[in-house]
Amino acid sequence: MKEGLNSKPSVGIAAGGLDDLQPKEIIQICASALQDISNVLAQNIIEKDTVLYNDKAAAKLMKKYIDDALFWHNAG
Repeated sequence: MKEGLNSKPSVGIAAGGLDDLQPKEIIQICASALQDISNVLAQNIIEKDTVLYNDKAAAKLMKKYIDDALFWHNAG
């Protein structure tokens, strides 16, 4: 995960302009988000030997990481 992730402003997917991006950029953003959520879930399994996320919580977490990836894409 990137440094300062928690200190950045919250950006919604629609507000961030995901619709205006090229398909390749959207794929890169989603791939980054998938990598981040996979790391979080794997760490949770390692530390707690269980997965605490149901489908709704996992979807919310995925949206957060898509928002984060979109923020860093637009910032960079």
